[in-house]
Amino acid sequence: MNGNSIKKIGIVSSCQEDWGGSEELWAKAVEYLLKDGASVSFMKTTINKNLKAVKQLCSYGMVLKPLTHNFKDRIGYYLYRKRRKRDRNGALNNPLGAGIEIYKFRRFLQTERFDIVVITQGMSFDGLQYAYECKVLNIPYITISQKVVEFYWLPSNKRPVMREVYKGAIANVFVCKQNQAITEEQFGFRFKNALVIPNPVKFSPEILPYPINTEEVRLACIGRLFVIDKGQDLLIRVLSRPKWKSRNISISFVGVGDDEAALKDLALMLEVTNIRFLGYSDNIEDLWLNHHALILPSRSEGLPLVLLETMALGRIAIATNVGGNPELIVHGVNGFLAEANESSLDEVLELAWNHKTRWPEMAKSAYKTIIDNIDLSPEIKLSTLILNPVL
Repeated sequence: MNGNSIKKIGIVSSCQEDWGGSEELWAKAVEYLLKDGASVSFMKTTINKNLKAVKQLCSYGMVLKPLTHNFKDRIGYYLYRKRRKRDRNGALNNPLGAGIEIYKFRRFLQTERFDIVVITQGMSFDGLQYAYECKVLNIPYITISQKVVEFYWLPSNKRPVMREVYKGAIANVFVCKQNQAITEEQFGFRFKNALVIPNPVKFSPEILPYPINTEEVRLACIGRLFVIDKGQDLLIRVLSRPKWKSRNISISFVGVGDDEAALKDLALMLEVTNIRFLGYSDNIEDLWLNHHALILPSRSEGLPLVLLETMALGRIAIATNVGGNPELIVHGVNGFLAEANESSLDEVLELAWNHKTRWPEMAKSAYKTIIDNIDLSPEIKLSTLILNPVL
């Protein structure tokens, strides 16, 4: 298969939110795919057509194919299930997922006749049910995994099928080396068809002026308010310790999510008053004009977009040793690394506090790390892979 034969591209996302960080990489690649003359269809359980990013992609020519169902879909699914009862060994009985969503996805594959399908996953196996459909229909596919949770392993009864799905992919893309390594350990084999493509930086790197206000140390904790992954509860517990309550330091939580109310209640109970919940913001540059450093207490990560953006704008990060964080942060040189627990986070935050006069100089090193080590146009690499799917 060569680039000239790739004309119809399907992209399916397992992201449950309207839009997440896992959407940024493929979304930026779409413009290049369309300019190359390909058609692109986007499939997802629910698509918010009013989102700015979705509207922009549609203006480029991308077609939306929601996997939500209507009455006609329900009738079709009912008839399909009756047929399946008569043929339990049918090739399209998906062991990784069932329901109208998978039925409708299968129908799109059969009617659209995509040359290749890109499956973008929030984790390393939450979209493999789509890849399975491609595999049994002999449609080439690429997977993209945005995150790995080290303590969340795949179901043992589905593991053999998932292994074969990964082996059958044209390519399996990971956003950092750690995510690839952990996925290989969870599946028990080294991937021969894997490569790392980092997430995109949304703007040109530039060292922003350091905040004029130096009396109060202001840290920004940016990300979805979702403690299982982002660990904001760990940070609030650390801040409840007497020494942090007595210091001139504040934390701004930037983002929204399911755990917002719970985190506010936790802070209230522990009498942590030096924090603010700012909600969602898409003006990162203005945010950093008033904050000195990023703090990421995550329990699991891919390669955080916010880390790339922070370092690209000349700020350091105090982050946990998960995902791609240690691939960018050199402890004590361009940032600080802690383990994902309260004791280590407190210890490293103390170390950072004691060296805060060095932060502006360390921030220059953080900026240089991005310039020297990060592909600032990963969407081009991804679009090239899709159009010329050979590793």
